Amino acid sequence: MTYYILTDIAGKHALTHGRKPAFAKLGRKGTVAEPGVFKRFETKAEAAAKAKSLKSRGIEVKPERRQSVAVALRYQGARHSSLYEFPTQAAAKAFCRAIDGSGWEWAIEVPKKA
Repeated sequence: MTYYILTDIAGKHALTHGRKPAFAKLGRKGTVAEPGVFKRFETKAEAAAKAKSLKSRGIEVKPERRQSVAVALRYQGARHSSLYEFPTQAAAKAFCRAIDGSGWEWAIEVPKKA
């Protein structure tokens, strides 16, 4: 899954959800931003438009591209599923191997190479 977040110029803090702009510290470069904490954008154009509107208010941010590997997980016979994100495909496969054979159904969505 490819998405964009708005970071400060140094790229160490990302814009969070909420009415007032606030920043939270990002993890290492390879880690996935937590879902629900950071404002995510589907396209770079959307992120750039938001960055431009924030610049008019005196807040300097830049769009940063992020990728994660998504794993959809549900228990056999259940109607709903959960979505988990991992920074690498190897981490996602290791997770799936660990739960294999315990009644869980899973599917991995690998990001497209750009």
